[in-house]
Amino acid sequence: MSDGWNITKTGGIYIYSPASGSEIFLNNDFQKQTNILQSGVFIQNLKPTKYSALVAKEGYWPWQKQLTVEQQLVTEVRAFLIPQSPQGKTLLRGPLDSIYAPINNVLIFEEIKNRTRKIVFYLPHSGEFLTNFSSDTAQILSSTQKISSVYSTDNVVYVRRGQKTIKAEVDSSANTVKASYDAIPENLMADEKALNMPAQFIKYDPRHNLKLWKTDTNEILAEWINTSSPLPYYMQSGKEIILQAQNKIKNLDFFPSRRDVIIFAAGNGIFAIELDGRGGRNMQPIYKGKDPNFTIFPSQKIIYILDDGALSQIEL
Repeated sequence: MSDGWNITKTGGIYIYSPASGSEIFLNNDFQKQTNILQSGVFIQNLKPTKYSALVAKEGYWPWQKQLTVEQQLVTEVRAFLIPQSPQGKTLLRGPLDSIYAPINNVLIFEEIKNRTRKIVFYLPHSGEFLTNFSSDTAQILSSTQKISSVYSTDNVVYVRRGQKTIKAEVDSSANTVKASYDAIPENLMADEKALNMPAQFIKYDPRHNLKLWKTDTNEILAEWINTSSPLPYYMQSGKEIILQAQNKIKNLDFFPSRRDVIIFAAGNGIFAIELDGRGGRNMQPIYKGKDPNFTIFPSQKIIYILDDGALSQIEL
């Protein structure tokens, strides 16, 4: 009951944690430790007011947020936890640059030798390189110009270098790549033309409901594009500025298996930030180095990092 003996209707909070063994607190009161079978906690009969939520696990950066409970409503939140000392390993070392993951399980980057940039195709799960189909392919994949943008469809990759576009056809069964010069299909450039931005800075969630991109002023924006469905709990409006970065944003993508968390590279670090702006957005570091860039395969909880000529991977 509220003051004056009026009946006050209550609400609730549901807090999810992706890491088994994490501890969940509400207003500093311990609520539950998650396990394999139970990854969250539902707290009901809460008076409508603000509450402080905390999710913590030893060895991980803590996640916390101020939440508002309303009458007869359940406030839902999903924490994300990043290891403070993530497990990683170095895959390759050398004069490497420009990392992309245009098709599943295949990384492409440039190997620099004697001012020549050679595009190479690499299978990180086996540590193998794709073989060039012919000497013509090897010649086409070598240039003094840096990759400016990459497009893909099925097992075909289009790489733009200066005024030329390379079409690279990947044969996964033979572990070969065949290159030729060709134009980029118009349908692969539709978003780029609409936003006047390279395609690699435009990302969609797995269900194609949510779109991310960055601006020339290093803002990260998110837009809910499925107008036939209501906004998810982590979006307060149809289009939001998620971050205004001080340094140049080199890449961004959705966190694997999440559509409410973004990974981005800026300055000397790689970070994760949540879309949910209620009570402040949590941002946690993934990697700190010299001048890192990254890429991911959406189906894997692994981030591939290229920094100071070294290619490494970190499990998320």
